[in-house]
Amino acid sequence: MTDTTTSAATHGARDLRTALLLGAATALAFALLGPWLHPAAGVGGEMDDYEGRAMRMANGEAAGDPYHPYGPSLLMLAAMQFGLGPLAAGRLVSAIAAGVLVAASHRLLRAFVGPRTAGLGALAVATTGITFANAMLASSDMPAAAFVALALLGWQRAAASARTALAARATFAASVAFGLALACRSSSMFVAAGALPLFVFVPWRTALARIAVTGLGTALGLAPHWLATRIWGAGPPHPGNAANLVLKYRLGFDYDRIGQMDAGAIQQDLREHWFEYLQRGLGDVWTLLTNDLARALTTSAPGLVTAALALVLTIALLLGLVTRDRRQHTLALAGLAYAALLGLTFTPIDRMLLPLLPATVPMLLAAGARVGPRVATALGALVLATTLASLPRAAEDFAGMQVDEHFAAMRERVQRDSRPLVFLCDFGRTGDVPGALLLATFAGWRGLAPDAQVAWLRDQVERHHADYVVYSRGRSHELLATLRSATLPPGWTIERDDAVFVLRVPPPPVLGDWQTRVVRDGNEHVLSFQVPPLPNGGVVASAGFVVRSPDGSTQLLPAAKREDGSYELRVPVAPTLVGAHGLTPVVIAEPGGVIRGTPLEHTFTN
Repeated sequence: MTDTTTSAATHGARDLRTALLLGAATALAFALLGPWLHPAAGVGGEMDDYEGRAMRMANGEAAGDPYHPYGPSLLMLAAMQFGLGPLAAGRLVSAIAAGVLVAASHRLLRAFVGPRTAGLGALAVATTGITFANAMLASSDMPAAAFVALALLGWQRAAASARTALAARATFAASVAFGLALACRSSSMFVAAGALPLFVFVPWRTALARIAVTGLGTALGLAPHWLATRIWGAGPPHPGNAANLVLKYRLGFDYDRIGQMDAGAIQQDLREHWFEYLQRGLGDVWTLLTNDLARALTTSAPGLVTAALALVLTIALLLGLVTRDRRQHTLALAGLAYAALLGLTFTPIDRMLLPLLPATVPMLLAAGARVGPRVATALGALVLATTLASLPRAAEDFAGMQVDEHFAAMRERVQRDSRPLVFLCDFGRTGDVPGALLLATFAGWRGLAPDAQVAWLRDQVERHHADYVVYSRGRSHELLATLRSATLPPGWTIERDDAVFVLRVPPPPVLGDWQTRVVRDGNEHVLSFQVPPLPNGGVVASAGFVVRSPDGSTQLLPAAKREDGSYELRVPVAPTLVGAHGLTPVVIAEPGGVIRGTPLEHTFTN
């Protein structure tokens, strides 16, 4: 008995060391590879401006967001304490999270297969295209997937443990990780079904105790997010996933329009159309399980291979339900629930498939192990070969995410027009575009009929008073195909149509005289303007001056409202402004977007 126990402990320690080494190697590889592939900022995949929010948090500014929780920004803020900039901190957080994902996946695999096969499966998780891309981006998806993997690991251990104290500790640790996953991405709640084996077929007192521990652990995991909402402004997670049905099937992911709907209007729409949305959603779930699920492992396989792989993964998850192994129940339930709810409420883009990796890969190899260890090993080698075959495509896609070409096209138009411009586009970084007044990212055209897509875009242009629409061919090929074949509104012209698509639209209507003035008052320059009546009953939400320096760089300086209704900006004589500057009065109107006055050239002196 002692020898058996000692041997098990030795093997357990060896497995833990292997998992930690795999995780550390993965984190180090991505931490070094990311800056080498993209040494400059401006990678289009760094979604949702978490690094910008981290910088605002560091400066004590408001950083709330109605759709994205604080978890990633808090992790970036912690990394910034070691002297890193927010973008570098975000990429480091994702690289470390990738290491955690791989290490946890190895531990999950060891519950079903031998050490060699587990190593193959863990390497497959590390080399999938979605891991490759998201491990080097400042975003929320990789940290969320890492915490999901830790939650699944804890729930798996608790479900299989016969020792009450050990199961309680594992349940608590898993629930804290689950709360942290929610604090990184709200859709992580879809894996909660993985905890169900902890509460069924056990004495009711045990079930109640585990439910209490799960609630406490989840609350503790969410505590940093809730605390951040009190300091920097409110944000999710919130029970709003039902509203995603309206957002997806009614509005085509037009966040502006759903932002204008109150909770009552959303609930009424759901009551009136829930059966229609559910029917369409079930079709999307079927598509995900029979086709899209394979994108978790491969991004470049032919269509038939992708469909076959997706079917195999789905069957492997279903097989996990018809076994007495409660550890498999945990992963199978989590994987199936996440896939179904993701397909129902979201468009399952590649990065949102990351939380499926620690469920699908172990369940696939566990299905092979039912036949025999050699079958599982062969299947692990085949999965690794599949992910490795997709890596060149993943590297090519990641390299193509550099948006300098888009920025160059935009800078060229700003310089040619010699004034600040408003752009609508499918990426959202503004730092390298001096003179860009607004960069709006949106995807509301998806799900609309082709004739409605042009009407939708026209509404966006008019709402934001845009000068140009700039798109990437790769990410918006459907909309671009529609625009090429459609009869465009009068005055709309396609200026460029290669890797970057540039559409010029007629200039917005000119308002009356803004009465822009610059006077000197002691040691300050006083810049002021009067806003003419706005169209459509719009009101001014904020106002300021776009100041173009002699070197061509541009900054937006906020102006304060005076008692007479005009807006004023006071600037010290030196050293802020010296030399010839272009001054453009600007307001953000609701409704109406950005509205500009006539530029004024002024030379400032000490």
